[in-house]
Amino acid sequence: MRRLFVLLLLITISLPYGLSVEGGQTVGTVLDFWAEWCGPCQLMDADMARLRSSYGGQIKFMKIDIDQPQNRPLVEQYNVNAIPRVIVLDNKGNVVSDVTGYSEDNVKAIEEAIQMLISQVQNHPPSVFILFPDNEYKSFTDHVTIQGKVIDAGNDVIEILVILNSKKQWEVSAESKEFEIEVGPLLENKPNIIEVIAIDGNGDEGRSQIRVYFQEPPHFSDISSNSWAWPALFYLFEKGIIQGYPDGTFRPDNSLTREEFSKILVLSLGYGPIFPEAPSFLDVQPTRWSYPFVEKAKERGLMVGFPGGYFKPEASVTTAQALTVISRQLGLNPYAPDTPTFLDLPSNHWAYGYIEALVMNGFSLEHIRSENHVFPDEYITRAQACYLIYQMIK
Repeated sequence: MRRLFVLLLLITISLPYGLSVEGGQTVGTVLDFWAEWCGPCQLMDADMARLRSSYGGQIKFMKIDIDQPQNRPLVEQYNVNAIPRVIVLDNKGNVVSDVTGYSEDNVKAIEEAIQMLISQVQNHPPSVFILFPDNEYKSFTDHVTIQGKVIDAGNDVIEILVILNSKKQWEVSAESKEFEIEVGPLLENKPNIIEVIAIDGNGDEGRSQIRVYFQEPPHFSDISSNSWAWPALFYLFEKGIIQGYPDGTFRPDNSLTREEFSKILVLSLGYGPIFPEAPSFLDVQPTRWSYPFVEKAKERGLMVGFPGGYFKPEASVTTAQALTVISRQLGLNPYAPDTPTFLDLPSNHWAYGYIEALVMNGFSLEHIRSENHVFPDEYITRAQACYLIYQMIK
């Protein structure tokens, strides 16, 4: 017997945070908007519990209480004005199904959308991601270590091949979907084509290819080797922590984004990138270049997100934010002198103790400060960030 379809108009959406996440693989996300006072939501919840039990290992479920203020960004993003409402997204954030109200037909539509996403992954060739090095990477040695991961395999990965300039370098038969292998020797001053091929249990192949160069140390067209930033840039470049742009520039005066800073922090501290199947942030999906670095930065507590499940990867990093991260990584306790060192960093500034701790411990801010100003809320440049990171790891 068909259950009664009930549509509830929302009266208000302003009360505290209550977001629960269950499951979490790569096929997509189910956004379940509800509230405790909503009768039809209670009916829907029984069916959603069954779906979570059946598919929670393959798709991410987000149960979103619309009465909680910190869920407001999601409520507004999807224009939720009636509940229960369930939206099914694929792993790129595209809407696959969107139903409002409780009925057997709506539950069926949700389940069919989930099954379709799972079927697409199961019948899809594996995707190969080379996490390091980046395409067009410039190596100062004739060998380079590549790291990566295979996702979306219809069955266990049974073979991974690494090809250098059309010659097989490495082959492994295993269930592991991660790989790390030293490749070489590289040809000097010529593009070296490195290709990774993954074959799953269905016989489907996934491929990824990059070009790597073995050449002399960098010569950026927009920064001189006499620059104050050069020792730091050269060191970080040589370690594979930073790279220039394809046009031969470094753009030292550009601001640094949160995703760029995440990558630099992860690599400079010796952490390997990770590729969890469930993304931690709605705006940093597995297909984004910075995904493995943002996830590792979050895992290690180097970077945190914003309310609503966002990371804001393209937002610029301020001087205060960068110095605070470095102060914490150096294990310094916040220090609050009675007299501030900088006129623009009063004692009530949120980063005061972290920056003062750096000063007290002799950490150089020579190219960050100007006399008695440190410009805490201005965006830090790429060159300044490299200078700070260089000090931190040296």
